[in-house]
Amino acid sequence: MIHRLSRPPIRPFLLPVLLAALVLLLASCAPPNVAHKTELARLRQEQSQMAQELQKLREQLASLQSTPAPEAPAPPTPGVAQVPADAAAVYREAFLNLIEDRFTEAVDGFSRFLTAYPDSPQRVGARYWLGHALAGAGRTEEAIATFQQLLQEAPESSRAPAALVHMAALYRRLNQPEQAEQALALLRSRYPDSPELRRIERQKNDAAQSPTEGKQ
Repeated sequence: MIHRLSRPPIRPFLLPVLLAALVLLLASCAPPNVAHKTELARLRQEQSQMAQELQKLREQLASLQSTPAPEAPAPPTPGVAQVPADAAAVYREAFLNLIEDRFTEAVDGFSRFLTAYPDSPQRVGARYWLGHALAGAGRTEEAIATFQQLLQEAPESSRAPAALVHMAALYRRLNQPEQAEQALALLRSRYPDSPELRRIERQKNDAAQSPTEGKQ
């Protein structure tokens, strides 16, 4: 008597995984097209930007953590504007909230810092990270407006080219490619020697060379 071996049924929760794997397999076998290459280049660009921002966050966090809290306020100097002793504490708290993806708290903290200490040397950094916090909170249009304000207030800041790159990414999030291209065009005209522009151009060149490499 022959016993047939029963095949174990495919569990329902595995079906999406198997379908996704099949789609990826078929996509890998298909020849690349222009749209695919453009999207791949864009994803690589955003991945590189995220890595750069993560490094900046780590450096900023290390700087904040190494700054000791003042034990007592310094005596006022006649004719010199005094920075409140808790300015660094407010900035540090907002920054730590951003690191931990507590975007609403980060928005509140950086906004409070900019309101209370408008003349602080950290105001440009605070506005820059406020834009990031607003973007993380899903307040895309407000994030764009914040980066625009940074460009108006501190066009010579090292943060300005990065602000334009982030504006382009946020415009793409809003499905506004023309505005995104305008932001990148402004980056090319105002900051032709910036590392942000060099990175974008390098990624564009890599994407253009990828079809030739695939045919070899």
